[in-house]
Amino acid sequence: MSFDLNTNIFIHTLSNPFLNGFFTAVTLFGTYGLPALAVAFLFFKKTRFLGFTLIVSLILDLILCSGMKLLISRPRPYEKYPVDLLIGEPAGSSFPSSHSSVAICFATVYFKLAKERPETIYRWILLVVALLICYSRLYLFVHYPSDVLAGIIFGFLIGSYGVYLCRRLREKGYLKFLKLD
Repeated sequence: MSFDLNTNIFIHTLSNPFLNGFFTAVTLFGTYGLPALAVAFLFFKKTRFLGFTLIVSLILDLILCSGMKLLISRPRPYEKYPVDLLIGEPAGSSFPSSHSSVAICFATVYFKLAKERPETIYRWILLVVALLICYSRLYLFVHYPSDVLAGIIFGFLIGSYGVYLCRRLREKGYLKFLKLD
């Protein structure tokens, strides 16, 4: 067996009812909570640019990760080592982990744009939440460690590019419709 599968099996041995519920909730927050939070940021002038940048970055992330999944088409761990899944079977292939990529992309954008605000403690909280989302994908046996690591790398790169792109668009005056000023 591979390092990836052995790691998944080891993590699976740590399962218990409390952690099962906790990591199921964490992964659902990655699915629904982060995108909803990005949209919510649009409603407040103070966070509108952050919300716009998050949405642009998350759309880029979705497109790139979906393309990678189609190109690589790696089977998920539970397809090689059957276990009782705690969540429904995810759609698509395993590599890279979209949840991990989205979570780290979100945290990267927030980290880069919120560093000059008094609420900087939220950056660190969000980073911990993002890492918990990444770990939840291993715990729930739907990704290999290498899928999650690739998702982390992609998420950081895409989030960084999203911040760069949106700052440039703002500097060039293309975001006036957001009424940031």
